[in-house]
Amino acid sequence: MSKQLFVNTCCSDLQNKKGTILQASVDYIKRLKKEQLAMSELVAQQEELQKTNRQLVLDIQVKHLFEQSFRQQLCAVSVGIKSCLVLMTVLLQISLNAVQYP
Repeated sequence: MSKQLFVNTCCSDLQNKKGTILQASVDYIKRLKKEQLAMSELVAQQEELQKTNRQLVLDIQVKHLFEQSFRQQLCAVSVGIKSCLVLMTVLLQISLNAVQYP
């Protein structure tokens, strides 16, 4: 009878150990799935931030090109105005000289 008790106790302990191992395995798999989901969300968020960053960089580059174009046009207008002023000054001097010395 003590042999039967030993076998029952041994089998019972083995079942408890198997149950504990199985429960630990299930808990670990659940934790891994949660971590994987969290990682996937972080990757998606990172990709969205990178996409937004690329768009902002492109917007800055476009604005910079517009600024350069505007400055070039402004310089051209400025040079044109200066040229016109110089020309008008020369013409005015010529006409004043013409009036003084008929």
